[in-house]
Amino acid sequence: MDLLQRLFGGAAAPRNSQAASGESRRIALEVPIRPPRHAPPATRSSTGLDATSVVPIPRLDWPAVPDAPRGLDGLLETYVAIEDRPYNRTTCPNCEAELSPLPKATKRCPFCRGEMLVRTSPDGVRYILSPGDAEGFEQRWADFHAARLAEDERLRREARREWHQRLAAVGVAVGSGSLDLAGAAEHLRELAGVMLALRTRDDEAEVKAIAEVVRDEMHGPDDHAVKVVIHRQPVGHLARWQAEEMQPLLREFESTGRRYLALASIVGGRTQDDGTVGRIGVVLEECLTPWARDAEDGD
Repeated sequence: MDLLQRLFGGAAAPRNSQAASGESRRIALEVPIRPPRHAPPATRSSTGLDATSVVPIPRLDWPAVPDAPRGLDGLLETYVAIEDRPYNRTTCPNCEAELSPLPKATKRCPFCRGEMLVRTSPDGVRYILSPGDAEGFEQRWADFHAARLAEDERLRREARREWHQRLAAVGVAVGSGSLDLAGAAEHLRELAGVMLALRTRDDEAEVKAIAEVVRDEMHGPDDHAVKVVIHRQPVGHLARWQAEEMQPLLREFESTGRRYLALASIVGGRTQDDGTVGRIGVVLEECLTPWARDAEDGD
């Protein structure tokens, strides 16, 4: 009982058995009840939707996202530092004496005590230089990086132009704008089903899909509501201000019998520690909008 008193505080335990029994009951009620270890608490990104209850949506007659061309992210190969670079020489640049071992950093020649500087070059060679030869050597790297940036930008533009052409071929209204999806939390099960059907890996946190943007006539002809559908599943609606701005463009598409399709990026939806589906967000990219009517193909 003295141990319980030290752990939980309170007055000393009475010596008679009846008082001790009452005190034990009081102390037992004060002990906090901990949740079982097999039931982890919900994380901040949990949604309450049981991941095992999600069913992949059927992939029927719906446009598929084309393969992205290589180079959308710039250069296909990045410059990798070489651990064991070959040397441009094996002699001292000051006295021409044979060096062994070859220096890996700036040091003095053991023969003439002249300073030797070691510099790497974009050509993959390690140079042993005298102080005079080292002047202006760093310009090689400046020229190298400038050329790579120019090549990177050229590849990005070509790949982006090809990407827009591929999207347009499947009916996407290509542009340089973006649309924000609201109300995704109300369609979490549908979005989770879309992600489950389109994922190529279990740990994939982002999938691409073709979405259709449609004026929602259920709210009345004078309402500006615009819904977004993916694989025939409603997944949300546009923000109010974007829905109002998009009305003339959507009516233009309707008058010509065309569907307004957009590239949707669906992010999140991973299974959390408590077994629920994580939060999911959706953004419509590369969209033709009144504030960005043209694709950035040649700009």
